[in-house]
Amino acid sequence: MTVFSLPGPILLVLLLPLLFPLFRSRSARKRKSMLLELLPVLLYCVFLLLALVFHGGCGLCHQLPETGLYLSLSFGAVILCYLAALPEEERRSPAPFLLPAMTTLSGVVFLQKDHSNLFAGGGVLAGALCVSSLLHGGAYPGAYLRSFPLRLGLSALVIGALSMFGEPRLSTPGFLLAVLLASVLLLPAPLPRRTEKVLFPGFLRTDQALFVCLPPLLVFHLLRGIPAKAAIPFWPILFLGILTALSGLLFAKTALFVEELADGLTAAGTGFLIAGFLTFLPEGRNGALFLALLLPLATALSGLSLSFLSQRFRTRTFQGLSALGTNVEPLRLAFLLGAFQGMSLPVVGGLLGEWLLLKAISSVSVGVAVLAVIGVFLTFVLVVERARTLFSGESVSRLSSSDMILASEVLPSEGWALSLASLFLLALDLIGSLGLIAGG
Repeated sequence: MTVFSLPGPILLVLLLPLLFPLFRSRSARKRKSMLLELLPVLLYCVFLLLALVFHGGCGLCHQLPETGLYLSLSFGAVILCYLAALPEEERRSPAPFLLPAMTTLSGVVFLQKDHSNLFAGGGVLAGALCVSSLLHGGAYPGAYLRSFPLRLGLSALVIGALSMFGEPRLSTPGFLLAVLLASVLLLPAPLPRRTEKVLFPGFLRTDQALFVCLPPLLVFHLLRGIPAKAAIPFWPILFLGILTALSGLLFAKTALFVEELADGLTAAGTGFLIAGFLTFLPEGRNGALFLALLLPLATALSGLSLSFLSQRFRTRTFQGLSALGTNVEPLRLAFLLGAFQGMSLPVVGGLLGEWLLLKAISSVSVGVAVLAVIGVFLTFVLVVERARTLFSGESVSRLSSSDMILASEVLPSEGWALSLASLFLLALDLIGSLGLIAGG
């Protein structure tokens, strides 16, 4: 079997996102609606959703892993939001071609079932991320010329090597440590702090989509390659997962740029995901899957709101944006809805996912569970603090009064992006609250 061992009709559907540049060009020439522009990726998401709904009664759909369908659908929804936000005038960014290509590739990888294919596909996807980071170095010289491509490349090599292990050896401590190493190497890396220049909007949003939203899905994809019979609690790995989570929160707390906040919070959530999954308990697996689906969508919504705010006022630092979001109410609401997902508040989905993870972790180690609870509380404090910094107080801006009026308005493309991300996030909350998501 190969990593592309999927039925022909499925592969044809997975190629749909590659039509996005063509539809985007035709839509721009004929001044058609945004819906036509997004149609290829929208159809891709609709197919995955139907495959989930009819999974038990459709022979073709039943050949696909249910968990893989969830992962592919989540990333497809994320990309749909980012494609809606890509500015027409952006010429130097590879985003219109790179995002659809990565969507197709991730679908092919996530829909594998064989253990060796899971890891081989994960290695291919990590390698594609490495190539993408090098392409981005051309879009903004120096942005990824530090250790990030090296980390991604090393992760791809480790994951590829794991695909060569036979199934009986997948439950050894050394194998689990290798999976953890490969996962940690995939976590986001900050952009260099030597400049406050605002990046090209298309580049900045592609950076968020690929290197912040995709890693939690890929990490869960790697973890599900570990067979359920490896049911020996390995609490030191749980501790390392929580330590990764707390390190992510520390990075978010000391962040200088707004995009680094998303980097840190996603790293924190992914560490929590790893710890919960590696309890090898059903609730840990289900909670980890829910968090893997939640993190990219929540990051997309809150990350896009900060990206739009940064673009309006031409600065990426928290100090430079202090209180400037006060007069941009839609962005404040979007940021809060996305950020509150990981804060274990009632109504939003983070409560369910984190409750399942805490239940699983406490069954293995009460001490590690206490650290996890501390992390959840610190997340709450951190997000509230950042929200107050950006979206409350008296706004003192360098812009004129007429420019401030324009800055407070949401552009049509931004409205599409925020609406789609909010819709998908609320739908995920509803599905999770009904208990319809299982990590089997």
